[in-house]
Amino acid sequence: MTIDELVQQVPIEKFVFEGITVIRINDVTQQEVINLMKEKFLDENSFSDASVYAELETHIQTLIGLKGLSVGVTPFFKINNHYIYSDLHNANSILFRHLQSIAEKDEISDYCKLLFRDSNRPLLFDTLQEQVLNDVQCLQYYFREGARSLILCPLKQRNNLIGLLEISSPEAGQLLPLHISRIEAAIPLFTLGLEKSLEHLNYEVDKVIKKNLLPCSPPWNGSLQR
Repeated sequence: MTIDELVQQVPIEKFVFEGITVIRINDVTQQEVINLMKEKFLDENSFSDASVYAELETHIQTLIGLKGLSVGVTPFFKINNHYIYSDLHNANSILFRHLQSIAEKDEISDYCKLLFRDSNRPLLFDTLQEQVLNDVQCLQYYFREGARSLILCPLKQRNNLIGLLEISSPEAGQLLPLHISRIEAAIPLFTLGLEKSLEHLNYEVDKVIKKNLLPCSPPWNGSLQR
C-alpha cells in the first residue's frame, strides 16, 4: 500500500509514537570564520582598508560569541631601529587612537614590548579597576576609550613583538578565559597580516628613498611619522 492508502486505513492522529534517535551535529562556525579571515589576510592592505577591517572585527565578535566588542590592532613597526607610525596602519589602533606625541608613542611601544618580553600568551583583564590601571601602564589608555574588560594578544615575529590584537568590552567582567580559547586560532592570522603590512611598508620606504636619491626628484609628502 502507498502512504496515502495507509493513512486512510490507519488514522495517524489516533497514534502516539515514542522513541530515541541519535543525531550528531558538528559546529563548523569557528572553522568557517577562520577560513573567511584567511582570505582577508592574503591582502597586504587588510589593516589599512576600513571595509576589510570592519569585517575582521565582526569575525572576532562571532568567534567570541559576544556583540558590542571593540577590536583593534596596534602595530609596533621599526625601520632602522626606529619606530615608524603610519597613518594607514595606526587608524585601527585603540592604544594609539588619541596619542599625538611621537615621544609618548615611543614610550608606550617600549613598555608593551617589555610587558610581553617573556610571554607569548594573551593577557586577560576581566575588570579594569584602579589597582590594575596603576600596575599596568598601558591600560589607562584603553580605559579612556571606554574599555572595562580587555584582552591583549601579543603578535610576534621571531619572538619580537610587532603588534597587539586588542579586544575590549564596555562591560566589566564580560571577557573571560574561555573567550581567549575561542580566538587562539585567529591570532596567527593577525600576525601574518602584520608581517605582510610591514613588508609592504618597507617596500614603500625603499621606493621613496631610491626615488629621492635620483637627481631632480620632487620631495616626498608621505604620511609616516618619525
